[in-house]
Amino acid sequence: GSFSRSGSFAGHSAERASAGAAAAMALLALVRRARGGAAAESATQADLLKVLRRKRAALEEAAEAVEGLRSGGFLGGARGYSSAVVACDKGNKWELSCCLLDEMVTQGLKPTAAAFNAALGSCERSDK
Repeated sequence: GSFSRSGSFAGHSAERASAGAAAAMALLALVRRARGGAAAESATQADLLKVLRRKRAALEEAAEAVEGLRSGGFLGGARGYSSAVVACDKGNKWELSCCLLDEMVTQGLKPTAAAFNAALGSCERSDK
């Protein structure tokens, strides 16, 4: 399928991709509430992106890394989001990859070609 400007996937797997992205969004909201808006520990952007790239990292751990990126101010623009989307792709976190791409579009940020390719590639490899 392909990602449209409205934030939806077109094609036979749209429902599965949408359900996965919705689950990732819910997980991110739970992590955000659990942290109480607390600032990230002294983790650097590179440290948090490493968590996203790790194939064995649990989805919950990856969601916490995304929240660390957000609270650390590393998701302030298209470049930060694109880095996170690509890292999620490398770590086989297709749900977070799609969720972050959707956030970019919702916030009016123009996704980079790397972000689109990473999100689509991670969905393809996961058969979503």
